[in-house]
Amino acid sequence: MTNAFQEHFSARLRESMERRLAFLLETNDIALAALTGELSLVDLLNGIFLLEGESETIGAYAGAAKFIVAVVGKDEAWRRPERPEPKSESAIH
Repeated sequence: MTNAFQEHFSARLRESMERRLAFLLETNDIALAALTGELSLVDLLNGIFLLEGESETIGAYAGAAKFIVAVVGKDEAWRRPERPEPKSESAIH
């Protein structure tokens, strides 16, 4: 598996899980972006299982976590996106 594939798959997993969380929380993607932008893929998975964790409907948690690690790698599965540094007052003026 190449890094390009892992990056692509990571982005697609993130988009899909963010949409699912937005649906479960009955909000839009934009309102949820401030929170989810700071979470790892495994954090997002945890949120989905917290809100809808019935194995009959969404599968087993351990299997889902193992899948994420297998396709994007352990580091990427737990990586939290970097937040942009806030601009200082002097940089604004």
